[in-house]
Amino acid sequence: MSGVVITTTKTGGTRYSATLEMITDEYGGFFRSRETGNPNFYKKNVLTGAYSQGYSLYSISLGGPLIPGFDKIRFFAALERTFMRNRRPSFYNGVQATVVEGQDTFNINIPAGILRGNSTSRWLFNGNVVFDFKPINLRIGGTSFFRTDREYIHSYSAFNYGRMPRTEETTHGYYAKLTHTLSPSTFYTLMFSWYRTFTESGDNIWWDDIESYGDKNKNPQLRDWGRNQPFRPFSLFAQENTVYPNYSKNLSSYVGVKFDILHQLGRVHEIKAGFDLRYNTIRVYGLRALDIANNRRNNPTGSNENIYQTAFVNTLGYDVTGKTEINTGRNGAKHPIVGAAYIQDKIELPELILNLGLRVDYVNPNTDQLVDPTKIILESKGDWYDMADANFKASKPYYIFAPRLGISFPVTDRTVFHAQYGVFSQAPQLNLFYTSTILFAQYIRSGNYIRAGNPNLRPPKTIAYEVGFAQQITRNASLDITAYYKETRDLIQIQNILATPTAYAMYVNGDYGTIKGLSFSFNLRRTNRVAAVVNYTLQYAAGTGSAATTNFNIAWLGGNFPTFVAPLDFDQRHTGSINVDFRTEKGDGPTVFGVKPFEYFGINLLFRFGSGLPYTPVEYRSYIYGPGWQIPKAAVNSGYGPWTSQLDLKVDKLIKIGRVNFDVYLWVINLFDSKNVLSVYNSTGLPDADGWFRTPEGATWAENHGPEAVKLYNYMLAHPYNWGEPRQVRFGFRIDL
Repeated sequence: MSGVVITTTKTGGTRYSATLEMITDEYGGFFRSRETGNPNFYKKNVLTGAYSQGYSLYSISLGGPLIPGFDKIRFFAALERTFMRNRRPSFYNGVQATVVEGQDTFNINIPAGILRGNSTSRWLFNGNVVFDFKPINLRIGGTSFFRTDREYIHSYSAFNYGRMPRTEETTHGYYAKLTHTLSPSTFYTLMFSWYRTFTESGDNIWWDDIESYGDKNKNPQLRDWGRNQPFRPFSLFAQENTVYPNYSKNLSSYVGVKFDILHQLGRVHEIKAGFDLRYNTIRVYGLRALDIANNRRNNPTGSNENIYQTAFVNTLGYDVTGKTEINTGRNGAKHPIVGAAYIQDKIELPELILNLGLRVDYVNPNTDQLVDPTKIILESKGDWYDMADANFKASKPYYIFAPRLGISFPVTDRTVFHAQYGVFSQAPQLNLFYTSTILFAQYIRSGNYIRAGNPNLRPPKTIAYEVGFAQQITRNASLDITAYYKETRDLIQIQNILATPTAYAMYVNGDYGTIKGLSFSFNLRRTNRVAAVVNYTLQYAAGTGSAATTNFNIAWLGGNFPTFVAPLDFDQRHTGSINVDFRTEKGDGPTVFGVKPFEYFGINLLFRFGSGLPYTPVEYRSYIYGPGWQIPKAAVNSGYGPWTSQLDLKVDKLIKIGRVNFDVYLWVINLFDSKNVLSVYNSTGLPDADGWFRTPEGATWAENHGPEAVKLYNYMLAHPYNWGEPRQVRFGFRIDL
């Protein structure tokens, strides 16, 4: 519930400028044809071998003096609009099958190429105004972002693709930054910032009308109040007009202040110090909205708390209906405080550079914690329950002291050695501190499994070591080789709490991990019109848990947590990239009819590769019909998926007419249409098979239902997100004035 908050944007220049850009993969009917009579089926472009994904981007920017002829005050503003019919392109073959279940025949025709009901619409604005009155510079600006997505659900793809759930996001981040140069050796910056992101998700039709989700009078297609029709055939597909059952919204915001000062003390010491402080606000709301109408019908005199608690409402900062903001009480908005202060001395000696620093991080959940997590006291509030005040006491803030040391010195006139040591910490994901007490009480009363937040979470701490050297090979080529080792402690995991009256799980510190590796970087500055960058990393990542929810099944089933080290989920042994850019200059190439068609011509190639990610081999099972747990047949993360690779191409031609630059380009993503596997089933190591048909139960199912049913089952396994993006061909142009 925290993320990127302030982005530095381009500023206006001393003269007026404007840019217009458009990119699209929709070129008209010739390039994106449809099957006659069926607008849901798309053909590949016969020239490019790619589907159009309905991608369009339009952007415009303006900048220059705010007052003509007075360049002390300058502005910059940019607006960007993006739309994609399919926001997550993938290798998608669709399926055509006819099956019989009971008395009904199902003709299923799912088109290849584009995921239906998976669109995105986005607007992005950023801008600033600069007041440049030396020695004082003031910049005021920020960014606003709006998006509306349809969220693809694989089981909706046959009959209910028109009702994929909707997600809307509104994000604003604005700032005022003052830079004051006190002397040639001293300056400081002071920045005030404000950030707010609000995300809402729910059924595409009923949206935030929660009481209507399960109302059979308003949804005659429901089989009963609060109950959708069953998935068919063979429990695989949601029926047409199935109501998406859940509704949620999340708000995260903060106000912050940041101060930095730099002072050059003589010729040797460069002192830098500063602090950063953020006061956050978190509001969370979510529930199974489909249950509300039926709860209300069965208990017409019940309180809102009773009606919504039995739908497992999760609320912080809102009342139980989600309509009113609440700022007080245990379920009021939460206000964690996160800050840091640092001091650094850069010591520049004739043959040695030292960087010495100390950073202190501060994390304050600013809420109450449980007195005894093993004893939960519930309190009746009439027709609903809450946690009693006796459960709680004030939590405490955490301070983390993090020293830093860096050293570099020349070995020869072309070789520089560098080494670093540092302690780094990061505040836990802020929503992991908190649990709605009304939700917690409902889970405890019903005996269901819940993962509770914990205000006592300590920030995970990483101790990092790094050593390497930079070698100037030629005047324009350099090589950097760095070896590193990182050890992270207090990673967050979930752990069973054997409490009364019911056991539950809680986020706690406990996991441990190490990352070690070797990275190579080769950089060729433009030479004979060619520039290149080559990167490669060899890495080993191991630990007791990859993420806070790694041990979810263990906690749910009440098993023992691992204490041994195994490869982490992100243990990707080899990663690398090669970027080559060829660009002609003014006057290059032959003259044709008095012009130079190949001047200002460019080709850029980007090749990326990586080895497969690990998984834990398990016994064959059905990932569609269950059970929900898996039986390992080999060590944790001992299997690895396949390698991936992708080559992207961009060809552009710049045309200059006076002060106007016109750039037209062709952009090909995944030029060779490489079918990269991103996710596999643990039972087979494949992206489209779980091995169930090799079991007696699966073989019997296949025999009883026939090959068309098997085709549908395999379609459900072949989730499009198990593969990377296919070839996409985009055309664009850019005009700079």
